[in-house]
Amino acid sequence: MLCYETTAPALPFDVLEAVVAYHRGDKLTLSALALVSSDVLIPTRKHLFADVELTGAKQCERLLAVIAASPHVAGYIRALRISADAHGDDALVESPALPLILRAMTPNLRVFALSGRGVASWESAPSSLTTALVKLLAIGSMFDVSLGFLARIPIGLMPLGPAVRKLRLIDVDPRGYPRPPTPGQSVLPGAPQLQLLEIHTRDDAAFTALLSYLVDAADLRHTRRMDVICPRWTDDAQDALHRVFTATAPSLTQLAIMPPFEVYIFPFSAEARAISLRALRHLRGFKVGLIDMPLLPCHGVDWLRRVIETLPENNVVQTVAVHVHWRPFDAARAPEYFALLDAAIATPRLRALKEVVVVGDDRTLGGSPGPSHNVDYDWRHLRERGITPNVAFLEFGKV
Repeated sequence: MLCYETTAPALPFDVLEAVVAYHRGDKLTLSALALVSSDVLIPTRKHLFADVELTGAKQCERLLAVIAASPHVAGYIRALRISADAHGDDALVESPALPLILRAMTPNLRVFALSGRGVASWESAPSSLTTALVKLLAIGSMFDVSLGFLARIPIGLMPLGPAVRKLRLIDVDPRGYPRPPTPGQSVLPGAPQLQLLEIHTRDDAAFTALLSYLVDAADLRHTRRMDVICPRWTDDAQDALHRVFTATAPSLTQLAIMPPFEVYIFPFSAEARAISLRALRHLRGFKVGLIDMPLLPCHGVDWLRRVIETLPENNVVQTVAVHVHWRPFDAARAPEYFALLDAAIATPRLRALKEVVVVGDDRTLGGSPGPSHNVDYDWRHLRERGITPNVAFLEFGKV
């Protein structure tokens, strides 16, 4: 009796890689493929660890154990997102494993995000963590960086490597604003060419310092989208914003200006100075947050009208989105409010306007979001121009 030993024919490595890449968005399938054979272990690991999110100390310790056993895994990590919301035994910021993971990152890292209420202050964070962050933020190959809820960070450590294109600073309170080394120099050598810039602060002084620093330290001539939150829009804050608008004028196409959640109880005052958009000749989309309802007269709508009138006459704005924060929604007074908003947006200044989006939410007591429902009003002036706004209202939560 003859016996034959047979083996399955080996697939070319590029075919195996293609099979693994097809399932790169499915971590369960990738984990199963990693157990098939050693031939697919490396390509599956590259996808499994390409985008890592850490939310707790235990998860952090498991990742460190993997890196300790297979150091090359750290080189597979292209995106590292840290959400430090956990408290108690699973508090990520207090984990001794987190600094070790940050130190293990390689120049292959392209995306880094740090956020969460567990990150309170640079000064109160463990020294091992701040030292590791300094090292990580110095990686020159990162192009997408987000820092959130990190108070008192030395502003000189802002992640402005030459490769950074997307920068988000959420509730970052800077400390120590340095002047540019060369007075009068418009763009510093090696400055990052930011394409997306998000700055959210609860403090006007922090907002002004961040914008002033970025005007000096970054190349904003390529910025296409800007999203800013500032609580009071003081004269200093608006002057700093205007300097940024002047720097971004050649490229900025999308702009969002919103108030932070903590100050929604304060409506716009009649004396609120209108932010000038006169430099933004290429702006196509404009989003603004207003705090009005049910207060009348509606200073927020009047402020928006004055802001729109600052646009250059030959502007190309096609979309206007308005987020109205009502306290609470008043159905009886809504028609008057929307009539004012209709007249403000239907101005002849917006000659290229094609789309209007209005979203409202009731933040009387916060709470969980409820179902949104559409509401309909006359919108006479906009409909005369062939534009029917898309209007929705969301109760007790954020849109």
